[in-house]
Amino acid sequence: MVFRSLVLFSTVLVIESFAAETRILSVTQCQGECTTEGIICSDSSTVSYCILNGGQWREIPFDSCNTEEGFFCNKQDGGCSQRIGPCHPENQEGVFVCSSEGVFPNPFDCRTYHMCYVNAGNMVSIQIQCQNSAFSPTTNQCSLSLDHEVCLEPQWSCERAGDIRGWPGTDNLYYICVNTAGVLSPRLFRCDPNHVFEEGRCVEGSSDTTSSPGGFQCQSPGLNPDPSDCTRYFYCDMNLDSQHLQCPVGTIFDVASVSCVRGTC
Repeated sequence: MVFRSLVLFSTVLVIESFAAETRILSVTQCQGECTTEGIICSDSSTVSYCILNGGQWREIPFDSCNTEEGFFCNKQDGGCSQRIGPCHPENQEGVFVCSSEGVFPNPFDCRTYHMCYVNAGNMVSIQIQCQNSAFSPTTNQCSLSLDHEVCLEPQWSCERAGDIRGWPGTDNLYYICVNTAGVLSPRLFRCDPNHVFEEGRCVEGSSDTTSSPGGFQCQSPGLNPDPSDCTRYFYCDMNLDSQHLQCPVGTIFDVASVSCVRGTC
């Protein structure tokens, strides 16, 4: 059995490889942490209030959502809601539809993002959770605080199926509103490299490519080894901008699996 780490920005995913499958060991949950006073989702159908009592934070349930009628706990809406949020089934692992390879924000939960990649000829996605932070579509990293507007305000709006709008915080990401079983939700798309989203369509933008401090120039999106250091690698985004990243301690970047694996140089 081989253990590998897939390193993406500030988050490390530990995955377990078998002969027939690869699965994520950790599962993102919709429950919040009771560390500040206010409404919290104890689970997908239970709305609670978090309060400091006797020096300890306690969850006090006060409402139960009717999930059979499409109501789920939504902290942003202050209780049970039919609007898609972190606890809604539309936000569960494997539901996100990848339109292309790369990193995409989670439209329903600022604490997570999606990584889309090709595996055995199929486009698949994994949902990755930030550690006590929020995902920034501007930097493609978990670089925002949980009190940022991306967590406090809805980042999308769908009035009817077919609506198309740019995604806040980035100039090459957009969404189309789709109707799934009577529920309107955004489906994310990214413009081609060196294109930006303007006035409802992708148009050609700057053709400049950027390089990391090490001088690496991206030719295509994806992960690339650092020829001078086996413990480091370059991530190239859809704009062909690069980031110089470090594998976890005790691992090296493996070109064959395009991931960090246990070993030494």
